[in-house]
Amino acid sequence: SRLAQLRRDDPSAKLRHAGVPYGRISTSLKQAIVVAEDSRFVDHEGFDWDAIEKAREKNLKKGRVVAGGSTISQQLAKNLYLSPSRNPLRKLKEAVIAYRLEWALDKARILELYLNVAEFGPNLWGAEAASERYFRRPASKLSLEQAALLAATLPHPLTSNPAYRPGATEWRVKRTRH
Repeated sequence: SRLAQLRRDDPSAKLRHAGVPYGRISTSLKQAIVVAEDSRFVDHEGFDWDAIEKAREKNLKKGRVVAGGSTISQQLAKNLYLSPSRNPLRKLKEAVIAYRLEWALDKARILELYLNVAEFGPNLWGAEAASERYFRRPASKLSLEQAALLAATLPHPLTSNPAYRPGATEWRVKRTRH
C-alpha cells in the first residue's frame, strides 16, 4: 500500500529496504524495540491481553481509537500480509496470522522478521535501511541512543523520525525511559 501511495507522486518510485540476519542487528536495537513496542514479548504467545485491555479502556475514555495493544507478532502479521486499515475483519485476520507465527517460529525469528519489515520513515523499511539513512552506519553498529531513536520512530514513522520532527522522536525516547 505504501508503494502505491509513493507511485501516485512518482510512477517509478521503489521501496528502500535492506534485510539483514538477526546477528547483524545490534543488541541495543533489539532491546529498545522490545521495550518500546512490546515489553512482554518474550512471555506472551502472540497477544498481550493486559495491553489490549488498557488500550480498550483508553480508547473508550477518549471516545476514539488513540491506543493499540498490538504485540510485535501482531504488527509483523500486519506488515507482512495485511493492510494498515483498522477494520475488525483485518484485526481478526491479524490475530489468526499472529497465532500461527508464534506457533511456527521462535521469538528471535519473529523479532528478526519484524526488524526487517518495520517502517522507519517515508519509503524506509527495515532496521538496516533506517540505520544507514539516519546514522550512516549498519544496524549492527548502532549506539544505545541511536537504537532508542529508531525504536521511538515506530509508532508514527512518517511523522516522527530522526529526519522529520526529531523533537517528537526524542520526546518519545525520554518518555520510554521513565
